[in-house]
Amino acid sequence: MKELIIETPYAFRAFLKKANLGYLEDDDIRALVRFIDALPQCCCSKDRNEAQRGIESLYKKVIGKKLEDVQARIVEAAKSDGFEAVRFKGSFRVNRRTFDTYNKLLVHPEFIV
Repeated sequence: MKELIIETPYAFRAFLKKANLGYLEDDDIRALVRFIDALPQCCCSKDRNEAQRGIESLYKKVIGKKLEDVQARIVEAAKSDGFEAVRFKGSFRVNRRTFDTYNKLLVHPEFIV
């Protein structure tokens, strides 16, 4: 099975842009995209750190709760690029020494056996 692997919020943004999915009619995904787009224009470290924290928390929320809502459109866009599934994998920092890993697989219904 040919998978598209998305490991960071920036890779997710690049996929949305490439697949021309817009913002998927979801407020959290729209806010995530706005934070990612605003990050390069931050002039000082305080603004950059706030944007980075916003990106991390929104991406965690999108991965945890919102993927199921937009799964069909994401998988359909990946299928048009030649992928049978989309895998979101990586980890979120809980504290200085602890990471919370995630691994979510979205498969197009046509390829479920």
